[in-house]
Amino acid sequence: MKNKTILTFLILAMATLDTYADEVTPISATKVEQGKVTTGIGNTDVPILRSTLTISNPTRSVELQGVTGMVKATSLKDVKAIRAYFASNSQELFVDSKKEMTWRESNAIPYAEGKIEKDGTFIITGSRSLTAGTYYLWIALDISKKAQEGNTVDASITSYIIDGESQPEPDGNPANAATIFLTESSVLMPMDKGSLYYRIPAICTSADGKRLVVLTDDRKDHNIDLPTHCYVVAQYSEDNGRTWSDPVTVAGTAERGGDYGHGDASLITNRMNGDIIGIMTSSHYGTGFFSSTPDKPQTWKTIVSHDGGLTWEKPIDHTKELYAAGSPHPNWLGGFTGSGAGLQKRDGTLVSPFVNRESPDGSRNNFTQNYYNFMSKDGGKTWFVSGKSGTTAADEPKVLERNNGDLAISVRANGYNYYNVTSDDGETWKNAPQTRFTTGISGNACDGEYMYWCSTLDGNPWDIVLQTLPNSNSRQNVSIALSTDEGETFGTPKTICPRGSAYSAATILPDGTLGVYYEEEGVYGCYTMRFVRFSLNWASNGKYSFTKKKPFRPISY
Repeated sequence: MKNKTILTFLILAMATLDTYADEVTPISATKVEQGKVTTGIGNTDVPILRSTLTISNPTRSVELQGVTGMVKATSLKDVKAIRAYFASNSQELFVDSKKEMTWRESNAIPYAEGKIEKDGTFIITGSRSLTAGTYYLWIALDISKKAQEGNTVDASITSYIIDGESQPEPDGNPANAATIFLTESSVLMPMDKGSLYYRIPAICTSADGKRLVVLTDDRKDHNIDLPTHCYVVAQYSEDNGRTWSDPVTVAGTAERGGDYGHGDASLITNRMNGDIIGIMTSSHYGTGFFSSTPDKPQTWKTIVSHDGGLTWEKPIDHTKELYAAGSPHPNWLGGFTGSGAGLQKRDGTLVSPFVNRESPDGSRNNFTQNYYNFMSKDGGKTWFVSGKSGTTAADEPKVLERNNGDLAISVRANGYNYYNVTSDDGETWKNAPQTRFTTGISGNACDGEYMYWCSTLDGNPWDIVLQTLPNSNSRQNVSIALSTDEGETFGTPKTICPRGSAYSAATILPDGTLGVYYEEEGVYGCYTMRFVRFSLNWASNGKYSFTKKKPFRPISY
């Protein structure tokens, strides 16, 4: 009897504690994550924080009546408004109140607008009934059109108001803040047009300067490299990268090159006639880089736009002009171009850097990986292999032309990239094959950019070369470093994206700013294809800046 009384007492006590717990902590769990780590001047509804709210009580709903927190910024004047949204799914928040990118599905459910005090504290009051389940609550900021490039903005959550009571948020200030760039946008996001995975950025500027053009791998529901079936999609922007057109498939279908894998694209704008040439790898025979043979090679194709990236011709296969059985290099097993930006020399020659698998006897078991340049003297109609290998143990490559006509290469490697220079289009090379850079960005083996920002040959006050790569041992912290000796040595890197980020490509705009298109890991886990535009002043920490007395002068078109 005594034991039964004690048991009854314990059951009643536990029930009382459960009820008390439900009253005190109606939200059973929260997880606050950083949303954007980049934004742009004048951007609205910037998803800066996401709080995942878990309600576990199945017997009653609770009322979310508000959120409190703190806006942190270099200058609070940079933040014009704050509001909260619930997202209809776990993807990054996208709000399109101005209906500028209607091809992308908005997942925003308005909650309430808030007020920011002079000390940065904010309160957002609204009403939303929450039953048992998981909810994605976003805090979004509007950035002033007068915001300063390079300033940062951020926010933290301190509490939620539930059923008239304040519930503290103990971990409401995740790492990182959002840097304000001249322009910033999400070019492609996971689940755009039904595809979960987008990768491999390529970007250029049209010859008339009116348009930014990008090519991107569309990998649908997998994230596997070629020869798995990938597609290439094209987009353009006519407002310096703030908004982007509906992605259009230009390679990888029966009508567009063949119903098999195409990807790893690069872009060159032909200054002689305005054509934009896209270069890509494809897997016509179902073979990839490590399985291709002279008889069944991984193939090499181009696509061309004659109208500045608005429309594209069908892909053309140039493999037999270059390598594999029946070509001038019958013992090459295959290879691929360096994605991102190709090169046009000042004499008009198109240059596509290429890494191959080369075998003396055509055997898959006896090969080396080498660097070569593919060149075209007729605007991309025909191509040929120029010179000899610039480095063995080669991987994804980039090339630039120095003021004296030399070609300098940067080849992907762990640590500092491989580096070499040729004065005769690759017939001879200045350095030993595995020579490395000794300054600049070092760390993870990843594809990035290596190109001129400006040259004194065009009347600019400086010769400045840039590189973009993850400045980390892992794929994170995509950064930029500048060189004033034509890409021989580099200064201290500056962070573009502090978190998970990988491949990057770049282009110079007519006003002398730089656009960088790169892969960024967001809260959804897959890559968002991100674009930012910034000035030389920002990239050089104020050391170099184009002004009326020192204007930017591009290579003439």
